[in-house]
Amino acid sequence: MDEATEVYKRLESGETDEYRREKKFLRKDGTTVWADLSASAVRDDDGKLAEVIGVAVDITERKLAEEALQERESILSTVLERSYDGLFTLHALRDDLGKAFDFKFASANQAAIDFLGEDPTGQGFLEAFPDSPE
Repeated sequence: MDEATEVYKRLESGETDEYRREKKFLRKDGTTVWADLSASAVRDDDGKLAEVIGVAVDITERKLAEEALQERESILSTVLERSYDGLFTLHALRDDLGKAFDFKFASANQAAIDFLGEDPTGQGFLEAFPDSPE
């Protein structure tokens, strides 16, 4: 049974009144298009399916942007992990006035973990280095 038939049967039986998903389609000209598909059941007074309202929104540009971002993140992650230098990211911890009082490790590559002797992710900087001279 194809997906459209399965969805229709679920709507008709009352198992669900809504359906939504993102799907990739191949056009006749060979190009790919992405759509955000949704279907909503409209029922009569007896609760029987009277009609289905369907909406398809073209999300191709968004999907292409997401794929490009994912590819860039993958490349950056590979570069960072293969670096011989210890690299990490810190997020400022701020008081009610907005003044930074510590930093929290958000991530660290393997070289940084090796240098520190443990994975500092999630720790405060002062927690990771409590006795460090200023």
